[in-house]
Amino acid sequence: MPRFNSPRDVRFFRQISSEMVDDVVETPVVLYKLNVAETSYNLYGESLSKQWYAPYKVSCLINRADTQTKYEGFGSDVSRTADFRFNRHTLEAGGFYPEVGDLIYFYDVYYEISNVREDQLIGGLDYNIFSIICEGFMTRKSSLDLEPTVR
Repeated sequence: MPRFNSPRDVRFFRQISSEMVDDVVETPVVLYKLNVAETSYNLYGESLSKQWYAPYKVSCLINRADTQTKYEGFGSDVSRTADFRFNRHTLEAGGFYPEVGDLIYFYDVYYEISNVREDQLIGGLDYNIFSIICEGFMTRKSSLDLEPTVR
């Protein structure tokens, strides 16, 4: 990769990346942003019912780890981690920035974001940050209050 890139090169990379993610791969996810102002917390910073902003649908690249099952005294518990790779300019256009604690809904599973990285640069320059990588872990639907409870 060349050391110096022109703005034209950066626009070309963005265009190719957007076409690849949005038109070829087409893996849509739904992002839920935590509404901190409307969520009530207890003394320990915990909340039993969280409030969320309106969902935002966007395409990304996904790298899921294998499912791990633990057998404890009350039955099996399934866990999985995943990396979600977003084009930064696509999220900026939608006015969305993922943060730790936000949710990603993919394939009937909710993933809570545990880490956000922005370390993929074009040409090694800080102002050419290209992608946002969110690391997430599978979370239980019952603790989210996003879907109606079936009784």
